[in-house]
Amino acid sequence: LKSCDASDAMTRMTPSPDLPGQEYAAMADFEKHVAQRGDRRLFPVRVLDSILDDHVLLLEHVDAKPLSQMLLGASRARGGRVTASLSETMHRAGVLLRNFHEQPSSPNRQARGTTKDDFLAWIDMAGRLASQHPYGERVFQAHGPRLMELADQLLPTDLPIAPIHDDFAPRNVLVDPSQRVGIIDALEQWQISSDYLRTVFPTECTA
Repeated sequence: LKSCDASDAMTRMTPSPDLPGQEYAAMADFEKHVAQRGDRRLFPVRVLDSILDDHVLLLEHVDAKPLSQMLLGASRARGGRVTASLSETMHRAGVLLRNFHEQPSSPNRQARGTTKDDFLAWIDMAGRLASQHPYGERVFQAHGPRLMELADQLLPTDLPIAPIHDDFAPRNVLVDPSQRVGIIDALEQWQISSDYLRTVFPTECTA
């Protein structure tokens, strides 16, 4: 290992398509999905192998930096500002997440949150967590009951489902020199369809 460049060694490895690990499967699925979409704003991160019982993934080396670095540079504490370039990158991160939600079904994922009762239980749990902080409690008291009412009235018993990332944070969004965005650390589960929720609870969204 000392005699070779680690990133070069990683890019020369042969992918292993039959590994059972969920994170490997999630990364491989999304790599294929992004490649098929052909959106020039996005790039797929190629997963090469999984070791140590799927606790460590080997990914293809890419010339990119995490979005968290860009946000840190624009922070008020550092005297930064939100540039047009950063705004466009944030928009592309939203496009990336939407593409993740729109993946087709796969046997690699487990189902959860598939009913209206599950969704109502999550709202109740959020309320109990919010009650631990005075400000959070006030916000939930102002909006929680209405959200519960709308969900109970409008959601069907069985909910349409779509994959979520589970850890969509700036540190897991990569930005290359061409301002394309990619994603890592994808251990997704099934979740409520984002498209369906936009229909039931209309909000402004990226496209």
